[in-house]
Order: sequence, then structure tokens, then C-alpha cells
Amino acid sequence: MPCPSRVRDARLRTRSAFIWDVLVLQVKLVSGGLLSFILGPATLAAAFLDLIWKSESHGSRFYRVLEWGRQSDEALRLYGALQQEYETINVPPAIAAPEDKS
Repeated sequence: MPCPSRVRDARLRTRSAFIWDVLVLQVKLVSGGLLSFILGPATLAAAFLDLIWKSESHGSRFYRVLEWGRQSDEALRLYGALQQEYETINVPPAIAAPEDKS
């Protein structure tokens, strides 16, 4: 059962913001799928090259491709809209500054 405050806050979003979030998610899903489609063969090729030609360390090409994949994943921020929603819901109360009594 969803938390009532999350449901209430979700209703405050405009229709256009909701539609935009849906469209952005779909574009990110397609982009992520294409990225996975490319990274699969790229990691196999890098692993094959690492087995054939010695580099600075075992698997350096393979792990470099994995790092590119991780960076791309972070750049996509697939669940960015959800993160923004939680940030607006769970904003901590402001801490009052101590009064200056000098």
C-alpha cells in the first residue's frame, strides 16, 4: 500500500510534467537497450583481445568497456524522475541558525 504522503505529493504534479516523465523514461529505456545491445558484443570482443594480446594487466580492455557501460548507465539516470519525486517528498526540515547575541 503506497504511503499517503507520496500519493498526495504525486497528485501535485501537473499532467504535462507526468507525460514528460513518461516520454523521457521511454527514450531512456530505448537508449539503454541500444547501449546493452552494443556493450554485449563489445565486452566479448574486448575479452577476446585481452586473451590474444597481452596488455598492461589481464582484462584491462574488458574492464575499460565495463567502465564505459557504467558511465553510460549513470549518464542515462533511468530512474531520474523517481529520484526527483523522492527529493521533493523527503526534504529535511531546515535547521535554524543560532541567533547571534553579541
